[in-house]
Amino acid sequence: MHCAVGGDVPPTYSLFDTRDPSGAFATQMGDDIIANCRRPSGAVDNQQLRQIMDMVVTYVNNQTGVLPSVCAGSSQVNNNPTDPDEWNWDSWYALLVPSYYVNDLNFTRRGKVFSILGAGIGKDESKILALLAHSEFTSTVRRPLEDHAVKNLIQSAGSGQNVVEQIVRHYSTHSTVFLCGMIRAAIALGYLPRKDIEALYDMARKC
Repeated sequence: MHCAVGGDVPPTYSLFDTRDPSGAFATQMGDDIIANCRRPSGAVDNQQLRQIMDMVVTYVNNQTGVLPSVCAGSSQVNNNPTDPDEWNWDSWYALLVPSYYVNDLNFTRRGKVFSILGAGIGKDESKILALLAHSEFTSTVRRPLEDHAVKNLIQSAGSGQNVVEQIVRHYSTHSTVFLCGMIRAAIALGYLPRKDIEALYDMARKC
C-alpha cells in the first residue's frame, strides 16, 4: 500500500474538525507519526513516513478489509506514478499558457485537462479535500478554499470534470490558480494513471 506524501512540509489537518473526538484522535495520531519521522534538522523523512503510513494502512486493511478512499488511487493498487518531478510541469505550463493565466488556455485543451483530472479524482470528497490540502497545490495558491466551500462545489457539480472546472473557475476569479500545482498534487497522491499523465504532457509537445 502506498499513500504518497509530497515535499518536506508536514501535512496539515484542516480536513479534520478537532472538536469531534474522531478528528482529534486522527490529528493526534498523525502528529505522533510525523514527529517520529523528523530528522535532527526538523525536516520530515518522507521515505520513513511513507513506510509507516503504508504499514498502518496495510494493517488496518488486513484486519478490517477497509481501505481509506484517499488511498483508493494508490500506486500499489493501480500502479500509478507518485513522483510529479518525472515531468517538467513548469515548462509544460509555460508552453501551453504563455500569459500564465489559466483562462487564456485554449478552450479545447482546458477541457481535456479538466476531463483527465476529473476522471482521476471523481466526486470523492475525501480525495478532493486531500488534493486541495496537498502542499504541491497549496504552494501555488494565495487563498485556499474552505472545506465547506469545496463540499458545496462537489454537491453542485454533475461530474468529476465539473468539480475540477468549478474549483479552477473559483481560483481564477478570486485568486490565481496554476494547473500544474493541481496536476502535481494529483500525481503525488497517486490519482492519475501514467497514460493519462502522458496524455496531459503530450499537449505541450504538440504546441
